[in-house]
Amino acid sequence: PVLTPRICKVGKKNVLYIRIIDEYGSEESYDIAGKKLYTFALLNKLVDEETESLGISFDDPSVTEKEKCRFYACINIKKEIKPQGIFGSRAIDGGMYAIFTLKGAYRNLHDLYKSIWFEWLPASKYKVRRGVHFEKYLNNPSLVDEENILTEVYVPIKEK
Repeated sequence: PVLTPRICKVGKKNVLYIRIIDEYGSEESYDIAGKKLYTFALLNKLVDEETESLGISFDDPSVTEKEKCRFYACINIKKEIKPQGIFGSRAIDGGMYAIFTLKGAYRNLHDLYKSIWFEWLPASKYKVRRGVHFEKYLNNPSLVDEENILTEVYVPIKEK
């Protein structure tokens, strides 16, 4: 499939996160972490109508042992919060991003990333800039059929 991202300027995001070290997409680990993150956020009044579910992957599962892949399950927050126990906070820098949309199962994200890095990026007029790539989950996989799950992948870019 031909990849055609949207190229957009995105504002800085402050996020609250919980760290997961496991195989990407491990249902049990991700479900437990997501429940803990949202419970903490709700109890601390950090959730509103603009809350986004985000994720940051740090490893390539074709290189890193699957059960050692590092991931931050995140939500964007408006107010600063000090790290507490299993919860941390960090910023995702704003700037230009190539935004790719995946429709379907999360297990297809790895193939999308390979297509971005090895097909789209070399053929484009962009290169990756310093910053973090991240995912934004547009709907809840427990409320929609697997083929209708929507995920955006944000890649920080600049012109070559």
